[in-house]
Amino acid sequence: MGKIPDLRAIRDWCKSMFQPCGNYAAASDVPTRTSQLTNDSGYLTEMPVATESSIGGVKVDGTTITIDADGVIHAVSSQELAESVLGGES
Repeated sequence: MGKIPDLRAIRDWCKSMFQPCGNYAAASDVPTRTSQLTNDSGYLTEMPVATESSIGGVKVDGTTITIDADGVIHAVSSQELAESVLGGES
């Protein structure tokens, strides 16, 4: 049977051969929460409101504005709304 290798010697050899050279952040300096980061590139932090010319958030009330399973938004016409609320024609 062969000799059992000295694990410490193997570890030390691996560290000396494969340890990156240079100045790297200590593990304690690496952020672990997004609140520790700075948005210095100006990424969106809130969804803008949609307009006719730009994409954004739309509030769907489920009555006058609805959204189907495919994500298409629908609006109820004033006549349809009057008929549903008043129970007849406007």
